[in-house]
Amino acid sequence: MPKGFSSVMFLGSVMCGLTVDECFKAVTINPSKSLQIDNVGVIQKGFTLELEYIDQEKSYQLAQFLFDTKNVTKLKIKGLSCKWNILRTALEGKPELRFDNLKELSLANNAISYEIFEEINNILISCMTSLTYLNLGCNSVPCANYIGCDGAIAIAESENMKSLTYLNLCGIRLSDDGVSAIAESEYMASLTSLNLYTNHIGDSGATAIANSSRLAGLTNLNLKDNLIKDDGATAFAELKHMESLVSLDLSVFKTYDSEIRDCVKVVIRNQLRKTHPKCSVKF
Repeated sequence: MPKGFSSVMFLGSVMCGLTVDECFKAVTINPSKSLQIDNVGVIQKGFTLELEYIDQEKSYQLAQFLFDTKNVTKLKIKGLSCKWNILRTALEGKPELRFDNLKELSLANNAISYEIFEEINNILISCMTSLTYLNLGCNSVPCANYIGCDGAIAIAESENMKSLTYLNLCGIRLSDDGVSAIAESEYMASLTSLNLYTNHIGDSGATAIANSSRLAGLTNLNLKDNLIKDDGATAFAELKHMESLVSLDLSVFKTYDSEIRDCVKVVIRNQLRKTHPKCSVKF
């Protein structure tokens, strides 16, 4: 759970129609918090929505709860792969609902396919105009379409991402086209942390990132466990824009020439440490 998320529960008086037991299952409870209706302000700071415990017949009550907590600033959703239809029904039941105060959204570890993500992007994320943190990591989907490049392109083209400072796209089968879209997007200019760990990114994708003026503000970049070889790694030895970078992970960079690998390693470290003496570089 991202730092700052409060551990709270649905209020029975807010989610009329759900029993107290169902409310306890719906999100995590913090025993120190009162269950009074006036504590809805606590929920507004952030909560985890556990869709696994919510049935289709409760979609109206879920819609009302989301409407009553629309000013929430941090939201984590779990159980999307099997219960997205319930959340979709709830959101469609409140077409006026917006989450304009939401800063942090985590949809990680949900086994979201691209088809589901496309609907999430159109119905849910489109209602969020102030996001600074988006975690879509580790959404592996056996025998289905991953979020992948199409999902990354949709994010890159969304004006709602203009305030984003943190983006996690690890483990979604992202390849060069999707990474290039991120690197070229005017809406990614606020990014300071980009996690692309365990994808299918090759030399052209790595080069697009290394040469991107849009990503000049990055301080943390994780490209560990991709398909980057000599040319892609060498692009980071010739950085022109990322003077703010303090952490770069190119672990498992797949060079076939140990001399090139050692040379690139030294050049990149020397280059980055000109501006940040304690810069962390991993190979």
